[in-house]
Amino acid sequence: MIRIGHEIWVPYPPSRVIEQFFDFEHIPCVHPKTLRPVRLTASGQNWLAGRTWLPVLPWFCIPFAFREEYVPPQRIRILGIRWLGRGIVYEAVFHPDGSGTLVRESLDIPGARGL
Repeated sequence: MIRIGHEIWVPYPPSRVIEQFFDFEHIPCVHPKTLRPVRLTASGQNWLAGRTWLPVLPWFCIPFAFREEYVPPQRIRILGIRWLGRGIVYEAVFHPDGSGTLVRESLDIPGARGL
């Protein structure tokens, strides 16, 4: 398994940052090169499921089905549940930091080997 970590500071409070994770309409604008439009397939209390396509090459995408969970008070977890994305886990933890939010992200890719 490979684990990739990343930290970023954004000039918005944690509540607004968390809301953006559940606003699928913004994805084509914010992530035009990494995600295609998302289709919601199911939802429940503090979670939803959807499908999208992940561009691998400019002319080739793979399907990605996922479950996105809000884990109170300030954590989001996205689990790959089908196709080639099965077992991928993305997690973001939000920390208030002055006038913004420090976002600590991690991505776990199972079955991959480090270089």
